[in-house]
Amino acid sequence: DRVHALTAALRAVAVTGIDGVVTGAWSAVQPPGLLPQRPISASALTVLLSCTHRFLLERILHLNQPASRPSTDAIDPIAYGALFHAAAERFFHEAGRALCARAGDVDAWVARAQAIAAEQFEQLRDEYPLRGSGAIERARDRLLRQTEQLVRDEWQRPVREYLASELSFGDPTPVRLVIDDGELYVRGAIDRLDRISGGGLSVRDLKTGRVHDLGDDPMNAGRDLQIGLYTLVL
Repeated sequence: DRVHALTAALRAVAVTGIDGVVTGAWSAVQPPGLLPQRPISASALTVLLSCTHRFLLERILHLNQPASRPSTDAIDPIAYGALFHAAAERFFHEAGRALCARAGDVDAWVARAQAIAAEQFEQLRDEYPLRGSGAIERARDRLLRQTEQLVRDEWQRPVREYLASELSFGDPTPVRLVIDDGELYVRGAIDRLDRISGGGLSVRDLKTGRVHDLGDDPMNAGRDLQIGLYTLVL
């Protein structure tokens, strides 16, 4: 019956859903963020404010790019970001409080963080198709190098109190934000939260891509919304 219906739609003169006409479905659509039963994430808000058309396709109509085989020469950026975050979360849960208090030796902390990162990398290799020893070593060296950079950056910051890593919010009860035209319900996770001198909070989001120069590329919602949203939530 379904095949016959699709065949009839293809042969029809009038445009229908098979041609991409979806206006008849709007009454049943519930965009994320407007109801507490369906909160919206910071990443979805970023898509919305960067490109409303992409938001429509991906978050409303669920028309994502078709699945394809990942590269075997390098780890996909999304998969690498998840790998880096998983390693950082494990390390900070174990050593965050001591590291932020400048206890111990920085080289020892680097070695411990890299050991955790290496374990996470080996777990990923069971799932991710890297081809050849060269690609494996490049990916592994990148992860270990960025892990060391993260730990040394933490060590060089002023002494502070470590509070949380991957602090989730909005689950199971979404966070309600009052905006100009109504209410927005959000959920997500904050990469790092510390208490700094004076009692203030330091909110950070870890990124593995290139560093943006605010002189060349000023702050904008498409790139910097996450940190602002996390601040509002706190």
